[in-house]
Amino acid sequence: MNNRVRVFILKNKFRLFLGVIRHMWLTILGLIAAGGVLMYQLLFAFFHMKKGVPLDGQYIPYVFYAVIILKFIQIFLDDTPVFKVNAATLLHTYNTALFSQLLKRKQFKSLLVSACLAFMMTYILRGFVIGKGFALPFVFFTMYLASGTLMAWIYYHGKRLEKWTIAFLFGLATLMFYKRSLLGAIILFVMLAGLEIWAWGFMKLNVPKYDARLRFMDTTAAAQSQNDMAKMHQLAAENRPQHAYGVKFHQFRPSKRFALTVKSLIEVMRIQKSLLIMIFIFLLAGWAFIHTNVLSLIPFLDNPELAKVLAAYSATSALRILYQITTEQMETVLNKRLLGLALPFSDAQVVFGYIPVPIIINFVFSILFGALFGRLSYLSFVFWLIINVIYLFSSFSCLSGKRLKKTLNHLTNFLLWLGVYWYLMV
Repeated sequence: MNNRVRVFILKNKFRLFLGVIRHMWLTILGLIAAGGVLMYQLLFAFFHMKKGVPLDGQYIPYVFYAVIILKFIQIFLDDTPVFKVNAATLLHTYNTALFSQLLKRKQFKSLLVSACLAFMMTYILRGFVIGKGFALPFVFFTMYLASGTLMAWIYYHGKRLEKWTIAFLFGLATLMFYKRSLLGAIILFVMLAGLEIWAWGFMKLNVPKYDARLRFMDTTAAAQSQNDMAKMHQLAAENRPQHAYGVKFHQFRPSKRFALTVKSLIEVMRIQKSLLIMIFIFLLAGWAFIHTNVLSLIPFLDNPELAKVLAAYSATSALRILYQITTEQMETVLNKRLLGLALPFSDAQVVFGYIPVPIIINFVFSILFGALFGRLSYLSFVFWLIINVIYLFSSFSCLSGKRLKKTLNHLTNFLLWLGVYWYLMV
């Protein structure tokens, strides 16, 4: 019986895979070709790697940073379970020995996958040779990747205590992974063994959450295999986030004077994770344009001044995302008056009520931006004043007509880019 179930599972996976290949083979080939070209340019044009010559030591920390960031996203930001089964398999085999065997087999496969990825990364970092100095980074990569996968699995199903425990273990594992000492290797090995035991025998699945996600993934996979674009658009619309996660001040009763400010603060604290990721990516891209040679991959972009222009554009885009959040909230309140809602505030009071929180955000952004780009000085205060003035100008543009507002938005975008570019140039 168990063998027949395994055969049916493999048949279903193979059938879905063939459907995807049949309808999307051209796209897949294009992605493979683009990935191959990018990898070739990155390794041999940017890093100047050769057989038998290890990667330059100045670039190795960036590889570790990338691995840490990807694991952080997998554990804390990704809503997809790392060990997936068919929803029907979960329904018919849960609380049976077969389901436990399936999960254990997937956990063992994840360990093998981690070892293969670690081997590939170490092989590339060591100059495409296996020799002295190969074992230590291979062991660290394997244990860190495998531990991160198990942490993501436990975090997905865990409650508050389990999630705080995983957060602590991730911080400890990341520290040991970055230091790469003998003690760190021992701690990572003990942590990996403990996580395996935890995942195998002591973890309780969040079955309703897991089942709902698996059903959605099965439906999406079937639509993708059949190239059913209408169904995929429908699924995307139905599963788009309709509400923000809750932040509440139970013991705080704001007065009318601070009601809009507190409302703005709560809405900012409920910012979607995807927007935070976009802000982080824009800032990281701006930092990479200036502090690395990433633009040397494209010959006509390999210019220090052009790098600062692109870095300023990336940082400006991050700021615009923050501004868009607050200005859209402000416009929502202002537009409610047009829908017949009687507000106890004038339009100017609404604008002024929403201003304090963005000013604080601008201050934090100025400090982080200055620390990230090595510009932290009294000029950070000047930069903070500049972007505050630009934000005030952008806020009051919400009170103008559509055509004038569009023109003012373009003007504020340019002024904001000019301010960021000045901050990077001085």
